Amino acid sequence: MGKLHRYLLAEVAIFIGGAVAVFIFVFLTGNAVRGAMGMLVDGQISLKLFFQILWLMIPYVALYALPLGFLAGILLALGRLSATREILAMKASGLSVWSIARPMILMAIIGCVFAAWFNNVSGPKNKWAYREKLANSLEDDPMRFFKAGEFIHDFPGYIIYVKERIGDDMRGFKLWQVNDEGKVERYAEARDAYIEFLRDEATLLLTMLDGTLEEREPNPFYNKRPQISGFGAYEEFSVRLKLDIILNRGSKFSSKPSYLTFTELRDRVISDPENAIKYRVQIQQNFAMSVSTFALVIVAVPLGIRVGRKETLTNLAVALGLALLYYFLVSVASWFQDKPAMLPEVLIWIPNLLYLGIGLWLMRRANRH
Repeated sequence: MGKLHRYLLAEVAIFIGGAVAVFIFVFLTGNAVRGAMGMLVDGQISLKLFFQILWLMIPYVALYALPLGFLAGILLALGRLSATREILAMKASGLSVWSIARPMILMAIIGCVFAAWFNNVSGPKNKWAYREKLANSLEDDPMRFFKAGEFIHDFPGYIIYVKERIGDDMRGFKLWQVNDEGKVERYAEARDAYIEFLRDEATLLLTMLDGTLEEREPNPFYNKRPQISGFGAYEEFSVRLKLDIILNRGSKFSSKPSYLTFTELRDRVISDPENAIKYRVQIQQNFAMSVSTFALVIVAVPLGIRVGRKETLTNLAVALGLALLYYFLVSVASWFQDKPAMLPEVLIWIPNLLYLGIGLWLMRRANRH
């Protein structure tokens, strides 16, 4: 690699590094605020566990920040070089667009290799580690969900109130079971209550002692006096509180395809033929997402040379538009992953093939001019 290529590599690497860092910060902040930060504020996790979770999130968000960072960084760097006539001078000295793009293509290939390794090996392990840390935290102190004097809405389908907590003993316990419309179907009171964490089921087993239970005709809170269709007393009454959403913020606490390494996915295809399609789609998706960096770079290089403006916002808007379109196409392809007749394993590659085709066409045009 000559001196000019080393100069280009250093120039573009600075912009790419800055853009990737910005996107990592944005994605990390978004995930932290939506997930771990809320749990920290609610007292469900410790400050130490919060920072451990953030550390585990960094490689995961970097996977999405990488293609966006490459796209934005290349557009910004080449836009600056075009505006200062450096690209024009390179072309005038006999360098083709492909030669100018060589350092960026090399960086994109390295990024693809990293993404492929992470998607198929490290990423699933990070997700499991994240899940295990939360599970261990709950096992150490499952009572952190139950604050005295506060209404608890963490468990889907239930609203809970604890009047007083003395150690692990809860006094003056109240529970409302609500339907999907938020209407009360059952109400229970108990003198005392205690919980047990069922790790394998990701469930809190809530046991209420010496209380009463009411079956109600569904109606909104405080709308009218509840109509009680059944009433009874009990010595012991148990409810299972699922932690799927709390632990994984919306995903099931189970062996989802995205939680499996490449080797595990391949084994599932053989051992579970009835569900083999979803594991095959996940394998293709892992590799397709890895190639996204290269596909976006091939588009970014000729656009960066053609835009040739100093206006940073213009280049960033182009990068954002291209990225949004790409991920929209990826989302559309994922809609058909449960429909084998639509060949989802092939559809998942369409965004990459489309961008590679557009990028090669733009590169040829830029090379002729």
